[in-house]
Amino acid sequence: MAKDEKDQQPKHAIRVDVQTPVGDWTQDFEKTDKVGEVVQAALGHFGLAAGMYELRNVATGETLQADRTLVSYHLEDEAALMLIPQQGAGA
Repeated sequence: MAKDEKDQQPKHAIRVDVQTPVGDWTQDFEKTDKVGEVVQAALGHFGLAAGMYELRNVATGETLQADRTLVSYHLEDEAALMLIPQQGAGA
């Protein structure tokens, strides 16, 4: 990513790197988007089946709650978040 692209990013947005077993995806989200919305966007991007997933902050190991906003976690721009199936989820 070119430096000037990052400089043009809106101040109300945050760029996150969503990591999955099938690949990584870097995307801008509104800071007020809920974690659950990021999960759904990532599932759609990768074509993953709907199910129970969670996002984990790679830097801290903290599991992010689906009903909280990104800004509530004080994430830095380009934060790495890992999308993982929730334990105990499944048929």
